[in-house]
Amino acid sequence: MAIPLREAPMGPTPTPTPTPAPAQIDARPVLVRNDQNIWSRAEHERDRIYDAFAKLVETEGIEPLLLKSPPYAYPPWVKLELWIPQESKASTDRSWAIVTIHPKACHKYEFEFQVSYFRNGRKKELPRVVSVEQRQIGELVRFLLRKGHRPSFNEFRKPGSILLLRAKNKVALRKGALATAGTWLLLAGFLGPYLLIQARLAGDAALPTLMLLLAAIPLGIILLMAAHRRRRMVKNEGKPPAEPRSLVRVDSWQTVIFGGGGEAASFRRRFTALLNDPPIERFRWHQEKVWYWGLDGKEEREQLVLSAGRGLVFCQIYQYGTDLYIGWDGHLNQGQWAEVKAATGVDRATGKPITFMTTTPGTQQLSEYDLIDLSCLMEWTHAQLVKLAKQLVEELQIDQEIDFTILRGARQSLTAGQQKEGRGRVKNVFKRTG
Repeated sequence: MAIPLREAPMGPTPTPTPTPAPAQIDARPVLVRNDQNIWSRAEHERDRIYDAFAKLVETEGIEPLLLKSPPYAYPPWVKLELWIPQESKASTDRSWAIVTIHPKACHKYEFEFQVSYFRNGRKKELPRVVSVEQRQIGELVRFLLRKGHRPSFNEFRKPGSILLLRAKNKVALRKGALATAGTWLLLAGFLGPYLLIQARLAGDAALPTLMLLLAAIPLGIILLMAAHRRRRMVKNEGKPPAEPRSLVRVDSWQTVIFGGGGEAASFRRRFTALLNDPPIERFRWHQEKVWYWGLDGKEEREQLVLSAGRGLVFCQIYQYGTDLYIGWDGHLNQGQWAEVKAATGVDRATGKPITFMTTTPGTQQLSEYDLIDLSCLMEWTHAQLVKLAKQLVEELQIDQEIDFTILRGARQSLTAGQQKEGRGRVKNVFKRTG
């Protein structure tokens, strides 16, 4: 008996749903940029100490010289300097204090503070202080003002010190069980027989003990080899959003528009509006407050910082009386974050072997492509400022000839292999990656 065939259903054949492709893993050897790394936290500590000094001296009713390290200068620091008039301004009681923050990655205490202060012609330096809190800052200010006793700071214990009550800044990683057991077995295997001989233990009673101690040597070697072969992860919490600065000046330009001083704020707004539309790839800009030494102490100003790659352009738009100053200067930054080993051990959270790496300020040789990036940034900046300056002169109907020629600097030695000394040296694997 023939079996009838089933007819295929009419209609379009359903298309199979495609399997989504797995997401591509970014495995490039580039350190992550963030503001949660130890150097960024060190800058927050600097600002905290600076603000504490500022509030205390304001409470005391004095105006001191209070400074903090410039942006992207490491290690960060805060300085307070006092010249208190006595009988006249020609006679002053002088004192100062400096607090420097040294990051200690992968340690129990992630910062060690160096506190130095000066009074009565004598300097006191505490190289490793546990913390600088509000109480110690108040004691330090009152001591410099001769209103209190010498400040008391908790210091870390020095290696080999008998001051056991002081804190010890240990590495936060623990040693692996295999490596620890292997080390102890080797010590027992090598030192045990020697101790038996020194104790003059011989005969049949000492033989089993001696054989057991000798057997500990190969067992210890096996454990150490197993610990060495375990897969070890590398951990690095990243680097700050910007590089440490080691600047080389290249080109510059500046001019003064007579009678345009009242338009300084308007000119700045026009220029920043142009910056919101990025002209080139990896373009960044921000406002930066800087201080410098003037004739009579500290001076503070704000400038616009434009960056692209290793190129930095600082733009100044200031009012000088009735006149308007406009200028820029371009720099190449040799500064770069170098990766160094901080500690090796077992992660307390995961229990896995880990090598903890951290970053340190260093330098890297410049290339011709860095100079190209800076040249593009300088030319674009110059073109925008020139265009706005011409518009302002026309709007105000100012009869003035302005020289728009860029002052060119020497470029031959910028990429000729010269490199400044730094605390870290950058590996080629990180070259020209951001």
